[in-house]
Amino acid sequence: MYKKRVYAKRIKKVLAYLANEGVATVDIVLEATKVNPHDIRRMIHDKILTTSLNYNHIWLIPTKAIKKRKDHWGFYRHRIEKYNRTVPIFHIKRTAKATLSFLASKRPWGITAKEAEDLLGRKCDNVLKQLVDAVAIKERLCNGEKIYLHRIHKRADIQINCRRTNPRFRKEETDEDKEDKVGVITYEEFCDSFREVINEMENKIDISDDRMCALLLMYKTNNTLRTMETWIAYNERIQRAIGMPSPVDHTTLNRAFSDIDEDFL
Repeated sequence: MYKKRVYAKRIKKVLAYLANEGVATVDIVLEATKVNPHDIRRMIHDKILTTSLNYNHIWLIPTKAIKKRKDHWGFYRHRIEKYNRTVPIFHIKRTAKATLSFLASKRPWGITAKEAEDLLGRKCDNVLKQLVDAVAIKERLCNGEKIYLHRIHKRADIQINCRRTNPRFRKEETDEDKEDKVGVITYEEFCDSFREVINEMENKIDISDDRMCALLLMYKTNNTLRTMETWIAYNERIQRAIGMPSPVDHTTLNRAFSDIDEDFL
């Protein structure tokens, strides 16, 4: 009972200090309040305090303060001084894993590693990989970029469609930069190589090259027929790569695939 009262007094002292300062580093809180490092760790474990997602978790804030000041996606960014670039970032989910899982599942268009880095103020590649390995989120390839999405397949499809049709991402999808990059094969090179292989084969089929290229990209990017139809409709670069002058219906692609002979496959 005595220990509980002592711990409660220390909590009150730390919260009172942070109420005046807003946020502070762990060292500053220890110096100002004279509490033990063990008490700070216990307060973090008890969700009384939350550490920053960036700056190696050295900044502290009362957890209740985040809920009062959070933005639409649950973030709170605190600028230390007016012209200071130090901006500790906090989130209602408290940890990087929980935050990234929340964003990948709740954002209508999912999240990329670069977007995660901009939001959390830190590198997130390893954490995202751990979440994918734990099947907490799903990883898909969209226009040569990894997108992290909801773990349920149908919801992930909706997020991918939203990213492809959302105007804010249209510029990235239609990027015409031809600069060579190591280890990267463009859609144009991919389809051109496929056409060359088709022309060199002895077995011929009565299916146009553009539909064959569309089917190949569909399976290479792990898309559905309907998703591929939407991709072609809203992405001029894909239309040019597969050589299709106008969007094709998913039923046409399905019929084309049904007409492919097993020996040809």
